Amino acid sequence: GYDNSLERAKQFAQAEAKKVKAVQEVARQDGDTELDGSETGMGRAEYSFREGCGALDQGRINAAVKYLANAARLEPQEARYRAYYGQALAADEYTRRLAENEIQAAVKLEPANAAFRTMLAELYFDLKFHRRAQTEVDRALSIDPHNAAANLLLRKLEKSRKVG
Repeated sequence: GYDNSLERAKQFAQAEAKKVKAVQEVARQDGDTELDGSETGMGRAEYSFREGCGALDQGRINAAVKYLANAARLEPQEARYRAYYGQALAADEYTRRLAENEIQAAVKLEPANAAFRTMLAELYFDLKFHRRAQTEVDRALSIDPHNAAANLLLRKLEKSRKVG
């Protein structure tokens, strides 16, 4: 059993090394010559962001929070890192206050981004703050009237008003 666990650890390390090399190769092909063996902060942040989004899409919330937190910590002025970190935090009812702070930070960094405002509105809707959700949906739709997520949330808000 011990030998098997050592072999699995060795295989895992080799797989991780291949991932790092693949990221470096993609960066070189994209013209980012700053990525070398140590990678820059932005390269690590982007890698963490992509891994976090992948984990979020797969429903692996804990892994998504870990990766997205790393990306947001490395590049705190990158709005999309903060917004998606907030979205991952919103999945757990105990971290929703922190989620609100992160998404609000993203909105402050990019106030004309309808997607971030919609994320904030969805969080408010989940928290049953319907007036705040309505305000953010209205702002998102004023920026992008064809935003599908905002229009869907608007319909949910209207339906909840009729029911409640």
